[in-house]
Amino acid sequence: RRSCPQCGAVYHIENMPPKVDNKCDKDGAELVHRSDDTVEVVQNRLKTYHDQTKPVIGYYQKTSSVFDVDADKAVDQVSNLIFDKLDSLAKA
Repeated sequence: RRSCPQCGAVYHIENMPPKVDNKCDKDGAELVHRSDDTVEVVQNRLKTYHDQTKPVIGYYQKTSSVFDVDADKAVDQVSNLIFDKLDSLAKA
């Protein structure tokens, strides 16, 4: 990931690269690599998730406060699934 220090635009060097290498499409500023965006930091975040967050999700899944959404669909379909679930929770 690279980001623009001026406007905050975010790019991915493979999946969503800027039009001009290392330059923001919006304002031409030099893109930066955030210091907290490293393999080590991501590995630590994943460890923290598995150690601390995942067990909590399991607890709330048992109480029906967490639900899964198939996000491998069009944005509108995913949004509708989420809003439908939230509507059903509000009516409960």
